Amino acid sequence: MRTKQVIMSIFSGLLIIFMIWLIREALRPQVLPLGSLLPKAAYEICEGRDTLRIIPHRSQVLMLFHTRCPHCMYQLEVLESNAEAFSGRRLFLVTTEENFSLCYGPLQWPKFACAQHVVWAYISESEFKRHFGRAISPSIFIFDESGILRQKIRGEVKLDKILAGLP
Repeated sequence: MRTKQVIMSIFSGLLIIFMIWLIREALRPQVLPLGSLLPKAAYEICEGRDTLRIIPHRSQVLMLFHTRCPHCMYQLEVLESNAEAFSGRRLFLVTTEENFSLCYGPLQWPKFACAQHVVWAYISESEFKRHFGRAISPSIFIFDESGILRQKIRGEVKLDKILAGLP
């Protein structure tokens, strides 16, 4: 009888702790809500370091990917096979993998490797989390010509959803 009360007390305590955590997470403000301005996140490219910035009259699409993520690889293939839909826009293909070769890794996506509007970049996970929130891959962020976040997509999606969010 006594052990039953102890077990119930422990269970009740854990339930209360979980509820407090859940409420705290629900009330935490988003790092980058829709309508936010393009963050000035630092990143590395094959040629060196740079910072995200607004490009006048040009929308920007940023996709976070990981090479060991099958959903990311599928999403990259879909984007590459429809590369013409992104011409006139800046397409940032960003990874938090330190060992990804920015100069030679993109060669497995030939349409992107030679495209002038595609930027392959490395961003540290802490920098990504600070500016974009949780590093869920794949993630796609669509910014309009003014640098305003118009759509945020987490996880693998069909091309139609991405194209519908393009300004």
